[in-house]
Amino acid sequence: MNATYALAFAFLQGRVLTIKTAFTEFGVTNLPRECGRLIERRFGVQLSRVKREGKSKYGVPCFWYEYRLPTTIYNAEGRQKMIDYIKNHTVAEIDARTDKELAFVKQLNLL
Repeated sequence: MNATYALAFAFLQGRVLTIKTAFTEFGVTNLPRECGRLIERRFGVQLSRVKREGKSKYGVPCFWYEYRLPTTIYNAEGRQKMIDYIKNHTVAEIDARTDKELAFVKQLNLL
């Protein structure tokens, strides 16, 4: 499994990703760059970006973006390319090396 696989799978599940969630769950340190490079340009989809504002734990104003893959007509072809990519790069349940990879393989059957 690689970063492209993990991000594409998360977006196809309908998950909303931020820089923090991408780093903690997938080890991707720069989600905006990887979304453009690995997802949008590679598969021809457009992710939606929602700007969120808040305050840090010290009371300093801050902002961040949430990324998601909308289910729209213009993303239909790209979504199919993502599904094909995941199916081509999925290992069999027997060959899964970690519990996390095994969980991804089992969830793939839900697509």
